[in-house]
Amino acid sequence: MDVWILSRDLNYARQSGNTCRKMKRKNIGKCPRRMPLELKMTKRKKDPGAPLRPLSAYMWFCKRNWKKVAKANPGKGTSKVVQLLARMWTSSTEDKKKIYEEYAECDKKFYDIEKEKYLKQKKAIKLKGGHI
Repeated sequence: MDVWILSRDLNYARQSGNTCRKMKRKNIGKCPRRMPLELKMTKRKKDPGAPLRPLSAYMWFCKRNWKKVAKANPGKGTSKVVQLLARMWTSSTEDKKKIYEEYAECDKKFYDIEKEKYLKQKKAIKLKGGHI
């Protein structure tokens, strides 16, 4: 019986350097030469002119404190810095979090304004029969 490997498992195998032969030896399953159509995922194309989504309060916190934490922990990888930032965020007081929540709220308002302008522009171009 042939067992198809899910696309994420196949991608993992390719990244880790496993060949189809090694995968068969480890009884992971049959390595397909082509992915079945139902397993192929297509990514939606983003419009480069669209406004960027607003940052959350946590992301504002990370953006503001990243350099400080990375400098205090030299030689640590990105994942370790993220873990430290997450701990700092959870242990922060509500007063400190409120500052970043205000940043996020302002960013959201700015995004809404920019998105409205973008949608009007997109609609006007569509009415003219052009493309963005």
